[in-house]
Formats: sequence, structure tokens, C-alpha cells
Amino acid sequence: MGIDIDVWRFKIGLYRHRSVKNKMKQSVLKCNMIMSVLIVLNMLLVLAGDVEMNPGPSGTRQGQISKTGDVIFPQSDNSKGRPSDNELAAILQSLKTDIAEFRQEVRDMNIKEEIVNLKSEIQELRTENVILKDRLDNFENRLKERNVLIFGLKENERETFEECLQLVRDILVNEFRIEGANSDSIICIERTHRVGKKNHNSPNPRPILVSFNRLKGRDLVLSTGRKYVKSAVNSQIRVGEDFSSRVRSIRRALIPKLKEAKSNDENVKAFLKYDKLIIGKSTYTYVLDKKEIICLDNK
Repeated sequence: MGIDIDVWRFKIGLYRHRSVKNKMKQSVLKCNMIMSVLIVLNMLLVLAGDVEMNPGPSGTRQGQISKTGDVIFPQSDNSKGRPSDNELAAILQSLKTDIAEFRQEVRDMNIKEEIVNLKSEIQELRTENVILKDRLDNFENRLKERNVLIFGLKENERETFEECLQLVRDILVNEFRIEGANSDSIICIERTHRVGKKNHNSPNPRPILVSFNRLKGRDLVLSTGRKYVKSAVNSQIRVGEDFSSRVRSIRRALIPKLKEAKSNDENVKAFLKYDKLIIGKSTYTYVLDKKEIICLDNK
């Protein structure tokens, strides 16, 4: 027996089953609920990716992304198209090596830059050191410009300050013939003392440093003392200026050339002036760093 369309009807919403015999009416579940379940199942299948094996043409956006992934992770023999664990380890090791090399290059560049900066700073410090040394040496020589060194004066075993001062005044009066040197009216002496540590094995007495209150008194003693040294040939007494260690070293290095100039020509005008050697019209000095005598006229 076929289905009677008039008896069985479907409609959206509720439908009713009619029976001719007992004329029963029975409400059945909504049809749109079953359709919704089917639609949800279909969507889940689409999301699972098992609906279509062909991903579509490579010109799509998804295809471009897939190609980009292949560049980063090359295709392997794996059935899923992903790199194996060994390949991933090799890629990570290569990246670590590249990063380490890059860091080393950056570190080397920083070290080289620091070395260049340090060399520049060292050069600046050397220049400043030379300037400071020159200023200190100039200041020291200014403090010593009122001093005179007297060599060859007999030294007692336990010589006192008063005995040293009286010995100097006796030399100024009796040998240098300076009138009024016994008092401070003409020659005002600030202090006198022996220079250096006493050496009992040396027959030579230590020099006496004489400091004057006025530069005029120092110049008078120095000039008269030099005249005395020239006239008294057999005398052991000598006088000289007091200089810093640097100037003394330079003058000491210039003495051989001074003696050579006088031996070659007795009439030549040669003498030491501060840290310079004057020979005729030429001026020489000694460079301590290079350890050589240079002529300043050639500069």
C-alpha cells in the first residue's frame, strides 16, 4: 500500500500523523532540529580537513603560505612533508653557529674600537704628561734660581749648621773678596747645607748649597766666585748654579761637546746657559728621550 500524501504531510515546524481508522492525531518532533544536526556534522567534517584531499591551486593565498613554509623548512622524504628531527637539529645547529659567529664579529669590532679609543687616550695622556713635566721642571728651576752650589770646601766629621754657614762666609770674604759678606747687610744668606749623603770612602767633600734671600746677592756671589776660579788655578773651589735633575742631566751630556769645541779652537766662545750649549753663533741642546745632541739652528 503506497503512502497517501493527504494522510502523511510534512511541514516546517510540527507535523501530524493522521490515521483514517482511529482518527488519532500525534505530534512529532520538529524537522528543522534534524537538519541542524546534519549541518553541524557537515561543518565538522569540513573543519577536520578530510573532505577534500586536493588542497587546490597554488595561486591561492593558502598555496603561497605553503610555499613560504617550504623555504623555511625544506621538504623531506617524510610522508607528511615536514623535516625530520635530525634535519631540525641540523638547522638549529647551523643557526647557533651563525649567531655565535655574528656575536664574535660584533665583539671583535667593539674590541677594535676600544683599542683605537685607548690609543687615542694614551696619546693624550702622554702629551699632558710632557706638558706637566715641563711646567714642574720650570717651577723647580724658579725655586732654585736664588741658590748657589760651592764645591771643594773641607767637610768636618760632625759639621753643624752654624759651622757650615761660617765656612761659607769666610770663603766669601777671604777668597771671593766680597766686602761686608760677614753680615746680612750685603749678602743675606737664608740657609746653607751639604747636598747628598755623606760617603766616608770618598775623599771629595760634599758640595754646599747656599740659598740667598735676594737674587742680587746670588748673582754677586756667582760672578765673583767664577772670577776667583779662573784666577786661582790650584784651588779646588768651584761655584755653580743649582738646577733641576733634568737640566743637570742635559748639561752633563753637553760637557763633552763643550770641551771638544774648546780643544779645537781656544778662542771660540763656548759656554753652557741653562739647558743649552752656546758655541759661537750656534746653539745646541741634548734630547733625553733620543739621547742625542741636536742643533737648534737647524729647526
